Amino acid sequence: MFDFVWDLNENEFKNFKEKQRTYKESNYDGGWIGNVRCGLLCFDIIDFDTFLHFDLYVGGVNTGYGYSDRLKDQPDYPYDFCSTHSLHIEDSFADVTIEEFKVDMERRIAAHLLETKGYFTDRYPIRYIDLIEKANKELLPW
Repeated sequence: MFDFVWDLNENEFKNFKEKQRTYKESNYDGGWIGNVRCGLLCFDIIDFDTFLHFDLYVGGVNTGYGYSDRLKDQPDYPYDFCSTHSLHIEDSFADVTIEEFKVDMERRIAAHLLETKGYFTDRYPIRYIDLIEKANKELLPW
């Protein structure tokens, strides 16, 4: 249904797994350990010691939130932060491989997108953004 492309550092993932084994609670000082892209969507993976947060960014949406300079033919490519549909996952991953983790997260992200379907921007102009449509676009690493 969706094509996923991962940028996840194996050492960062191992460090997160070790923290999950030893920390009783998070210090809420999150660090980026990678991302997973799907079409025009990008989920940044943030390590909060005992849980992961997948911050959702949506490419091609100009709310003034942010602009990427990574595309040569589209300087200042707009993107939006969609906090309402970011994922917070508290499950333990201490005993899974990175490949098992990716398969599990792809399943969860797909189910999440199919359930939420879209969102309304919170900056002017307010408009509905179809996340399924964005996820099914050709991958654009903005």
